[in-house]
Amino acid sequence: MSEAVAYQQFCAFLQRSCGITLGIGKEYLVKSRLSRVLDELGSDRLHDLVRALEANRPANLRLRVIDAMTTNEGSMPFCV
Repeated sequence: MSEAVAYQQFCAFLQRSCGITLGIGKEYLVKSRLSRVLDELGSDRLHDLVRALEANRPANLRLRVIDAMTTNEGSMPFCV
């Protein structure tokens, strides 16, 4: 599977799982947000992550991926 196909499959997973739609050219965002998850898988390829998601291994991978893609890394303090 090419990385382009893996990206399309990942985008479909994300859309089904939490309603986030990623367009073409957002591969950098995905790699950035998922770098820690990919490191834990021992890979830097989205292809390997997609295969792991399909196999649901490790068991909490889906939740970790969704969390990484939906959590805003910065926070803005608001004065009330």
